[in-house]
Amino acid sequence: MKISLSRLLAATAACLTLCATSALASPFVVNCDEGDSFQTALEKAAGSAKLIEIELYGTCYEDIRSSRDDIRIYGDGNTTIVGTVRFFSAKNVWLQNVNITGPGDGIRIVDGRIRLIDSHISGNDGNGISVLLNGAVSVANCFIEHNSEVGVLLDNASSSFRNTQVTSNGTDGIVVTNNAALNFADGGINYHEYGHGIRALNNSSISLNQTHIGWANPVGISLSVGSTGVVTDSYANANAEIGVLLETNSTLQFAGGSISWNGLYGAYTKSHSTLGLDGVSVDNNAAHGIVVEADAALFARDGTRIEYNTAGDWVQIECRDKESSIGIDDSVVIQPRLINCPDEGF
Repeated sequence: MKISLSRLLAATAACLTLCATSALASPFVVNCDEGDSFQTALEKAAGSAKLIEIELYGTCYEDIRSSRDDIRIYGDGNTTIVGTVRFFSAKNVWLQNVNITGPGDGIRIVDGRIRLIDSHISGNDGNGISVLLNGAVSVANCFIEHNSEVGVLLDNASSSFRNTQVTSNGTDGIVVTNNAALNFADGGINYHEYGHGIRALNNSSISLNQTHIGWANPVGISLSVGSTGVVTDSYANANAEIGVLLETNSTLQFAGGSISWNGLYGAYTKSHSTLGLDGVSVDNNAAHGIVVEADAALFARDGTRIEYNTAGDWVQIECRDKESSIGIDDSVVIQPRLINCPDEGF
């Protein structure tokens, strides 16, 4: 029997449509204002291997726990969860247009892969977001603010943040610890009066691009205990004390942008740590532009400017021991050229 090409193509298209439809369960609609339960909807879907969608409305006063993979959760912008949302080893989970507030952490991710989009994590009694034990979070177009403890905690975890603001949390803006990794671009980490903007420690890493870290953080960027960082076209400005602090065998490469108008030092590197500056402006800090101490090192090049930092002696770069060193190429501008270090130049 002969089958025409057109009939074969039509049958193939129908099969593909049916297969796609069968792979996606019908959406669950949950309206907490009408007595529905978000947790119950998740439990009903637990036995299915299909990708599920949940349309979530109203204000849900409940703690949420889920280990299910392949979930899409869509709010309407006003959707609010009052409680902690916990994911354990859940992969391919997507939350969009939701607000999370209330007791405990806002979101707690343990060994899971979660995406958070267009959402507001605010007013939680614990951390805004906690990611633990090889978990990962991808965040875009969100606000993480006014949480009582840390805005974002990454503990042996990885992350990607885009176009997100982390502001006015109770302690640090973002903590990156125990081999964790932070990737942050096109946003801000500001107004943490009782903590650091970013605190990375215990062999962790940060990568920042087009990010502002400042406005009342005591320290903008802090790396310690073997941590590393790469910062490009970003600003550690107007922190209450120090723009960049490196200590205990840590390394930061800062290219483009500025470290300016901080309440004490622009940058302070100590305890076998190394700061590299490429085309960065370090200016108008209230004391020295850069302090190097305890066998630390500074390397500046590619048109970096270190100027008008207003310590009483107008020393722009100060080395506080003989073991510390600096390297400065001919393109670097230091104004006034006052350096208190045993050696300079590459």
